[in-house]
Amino acid sequence: MTGPVLRLISASLLMGAASTALWSFGGQLVANQLDWGTTGTGLLWTCIGVGGLVGALAGTLVGKFVLDRVHWAFLGLMAASILSVGLGLGPVPTLVGGTVFGAAYVMLTGVYLIWGWHSSEIPT
Repeated sequence: MTGPVLRLISASLLMGAASTALWSFGGQLVANQLDWGTTGTGLLWTCIGVGGLVGALAGTLVGKFVLDRVHWAFLGLMAASILSVGLGLGPVPTLVGGTVFGAAYVMLTGVYLIWGWHSSEIPT
């Protein structure tokens, strides 16, 4: 494996590890901190899913702003969104944070797909 492939593996592994905070404990966080029942928790997951639709723009954004900038921008947005949900500052910041998390997560998976295609050692 070459340097670019190892960097891709490291980046995707670290992003996945960071995102597990919300994937694994997001529902429990909002239930405990905001006293939300299953309906509120379901609303958070719905916002995450709706935000994920933005991920379809990964190729467009990478083409316009280059991969590295899109990657770092959405890593920052993902970190901010995890904090927004985790701090339990109220319903609006929590749901906005969930929406941004969904967008950032799916966008980053698209970025990693594009990065992998650019770094491919296999002839296409």
